[in-house]
Amino acid sequence: MKINKTFPFLFMPYLLFFTCSCLNNEEYSPDEIQQLIQNEVDKRVNEYVSIRKAQCEEGLLTEATRLLDSILIAEAREMRDTLFQPAKPERPETPTFKKLDEDIPLKPLFEKRDSLSKKQPF
Repeated sequence: MKINKTFPFLFMPYLLFFTCSCLNNEEYSPDEIQQLIQNEVDKRVNEYVSIRKAQCEEGLLTEATRLLDSILIAEAREMRDTLFQPAKPERPETPTFKKLDEDIPLKPLFEKRDSLSKKQPF
């Protein structure tokens, strides 16, 4: 919530009117009335100043934290060790395939059997 700087000064006439309407002239003298008004105004101004100080301190801490984080990140990036990274291994040579001197005839791995054949393994 933003508080306008002119808020206390706009509020003073209202406060003056309210205070004057509530007080009887017989009970308080004009000097006492003025003193009560001044006390109330001082109290409000002090509250406003304390609120503004708290807001400024909070903003200052937020900005300081942001700057500190960015400094720490920058230092960490500078200190990152990039000098001693191992080199990428080279691709191995393709192996040479051996060729046989003689051609070997191909044989089937399994004998062909079906359920109607005479040769049953059992």
